[in-house]
Amino acid sequence: MLGIITARLLRRHEQLTGESADWLRKMSRVAPKAFRRFLLFVPMSRLVDRVPPEAHAAARIAAMLAEDCGPCLQTTVTLLEHAGIEPRLLRAALRGDTAAMEEKTRTAYLFAAHVVAKDPGSEELRRLIEQWWGKAGTIELALAIASGHVYPAVKRAMGYAQACQGVTVAGEVTLIDSSAPLLYT
Repeated sequence: MLGIITARLLRRHEQLTGESADWLRKMSRVAPKAFRRFLLFVPMSRLVDRVPPEAHAAARIAAMLAEDCGPCLQTTVTLLEHAGIEPRLLRAALRGDTAAMEEKTRTAYLFAAHVVAKDPGSEELRRLIEQWWGKAGTIELALAIASGHVYPAVKRAMGYAQACQGVTVAGEVTLIDSSAPLLYT
């Protein structure tokens, strides 16, 4: 019965995102205990409570850009589109166009970019974020940033890494320059 439910969930995930879930199928088949544990991570990676959805989305994209520019990034962007994030913001985040973001969204994006770059500039931004959304907001963004590492790392370790690709937002391909620095001032 659990296998039938898992198969349905994975097919639904593929329909929603347009991306293959073969890596999850393999995990569920070969290491079912690991798969069940991994599923516990998913809700944590999508927690949006204190931080506005746009700022959270920008931070997730900034973190994911540092780790991946392929299917994991596309899946994240597609899920954010389904969550109602404006394509304009998604494209701006993918291009690192912080001038096109409002102040709080830009700050969340830059915070994530500084954190993944291990740049001490994140401290000043963290203080701003705590002023706006409290320590709980900072923790929420920390989880969003961490999730940008987990999915690509698991897929890469399992042999499902892919080359960089353009990311589709609202039917339009946005090319990602993986050599471009994330930190914009």
